[in-house]
Amino acid sequence: MKITLHIRQLCLLLTCLFTLQTLSAQDYDAPGSNLYATENKAGDTLTILADTTFLRDQPAASGKILQQLPNGTQVVFVKEAHRQRMKGFSANWIRVRVAGDSNQEGFIWKGLTTLGCCNNGNTRFLYGLDRVVNVKKDDVERWDCMVRLKVVNNENKKLADVSWPLKSSEATSFSSGKLLTGSMGLEGLTHIVRIYFSGEACGIPDDYFYFGWTGAELLPLPGKMHIADAGVYYHSETLLFPSESGGKPGHIIKLIEEEEALDEMDKDGEPKMKKTSSGEQYKWDGRKAVKL
Repeated sequence: MKITLHIRQLCLLLTCLFTLQTLSAQDYDAPGSNLYATENKAGDTLTILADTTFLRDQPAASGKILQQLPNGTQVVFVKEAHRQRMKGFSANWIRVRVAGDSNQEGFIWKGLTTLGCCNNGNTRFLYGLDRVVNVKKDDVERWDCMVRLKVVNNENKKLADVSWPLKSSEATSFSSGKLLTGSMGLEGLTHIVRIYFSGEACGIPDDYFYFGWTGAELLPLPGKMHIADAGVYYHSETLLFPSESGGKPGHIIKLIEEEEALDEMDKDGEPKMKKTSSGEQYKWDGRKAVKL
């Protein structure tokens, strides 16, 4: 009887451990979670992306609110706490110190901070993952990773805000942002910001998203994409703005190059590649780019 009881207890324990491990793996592997998996060092500065973030006394949504932090607020990383899935993706709760404050410390969920910032004088362009949404349509299930780009001033006042879905939920291993020089020849703009997302494996696209800044609004521009499957397929796009060599006044030009493996082999026994080149043109009217 005792042996049977011990075996049942052992089986129950193993089942619980397996379930916890599975849930942990699913939590960590949620689409978009890799973007916030980078380890921070004590003293690193992070910036709040969410409209409002609550600094809490415990690493939990039930923790007592110590302070309200608006978008653009900078905090100093102290240490990591546990990981939690919220808004459809996973990130750590972290202990931080509010920059410029009287050493006020508390916890925030890291998924409410930016992935990066681009600064221009008194204007800051903040971007990050906003949420991950499960979408089901016609018995097909997909995950939409919604990205958010904000513009704030030095007083953390929000000047503009846009959100859009990534083309692939797998393109969430790396991201970066860049502020291009001036308007690149596009009338009505003062700056252009480029946001980049990429995956880690063959067949996952590198996506570049462009937005024009008028000084008051963010306007969407044509983007570009690169994707390759080693030795099988290659697709590359290049954008030319009016002020660049080969550019055209009032237009954005997209150059497209592709390579595809054929069934035929060359003399070295490698598949022959078929190369093609094409292009697209967009006319800029000062507010939007219209494909011709």
